[in-house]
Amino acid sequence: MGATGSLYRIKKTEFERIITEKSFYQECEEMVDVDKRWEAIMYILSGGSLGSEPFVWLFMPQNKMILENSKEWDEPYRYHNEEDIKMYNQHLSEISEDTILERANIEKINKGALAYRQREVDRDFIIDEIKAIKILFKNAEANGDLVLGMVGY
Repeated sequence: MGATGSLYRIKKTEFERIITEKSFYQECEEMVDVDKRWEAIMYILSGGSLGSEPFVWLFMPQNKMILENSKEWDEPYRYHNEEDIKMYNQHLSEISEDTILERANIEKINKGALAYRQREVDRDFIIDEIKAIKILFKNAEANGDLVLGMVGY
């Protein structure tokens, strides 16, 4: 099994609706669902670490929207605000595609450095997901949107 990671770009009006209705139906402007590869993505973006700032919070943002009696989620929804999004865009823009390719040591990842013993990570697929994450954050900043981050089972 294992945890899966997703990022959702949402309008501020959708954020307000989530608070009011205590529910998120994945109605979003854009989504990047990385399944169980979220650890490998954080590892690559952080340059070989899962616990490095700022990417340690990429899929589990520090900002929490606590909903009492949520209809489908026991945990608080977590989101990146405009300040976070701007910061991530700055850091993501500093990581070139060549750097990503250099850091994407899939042999090391697949040997179990990130508990991937039961599944192989496809390098090209992860690189495409990182590109999609970069686009999602750029679009969020350009449109004044927020980004929900989720890791769930």
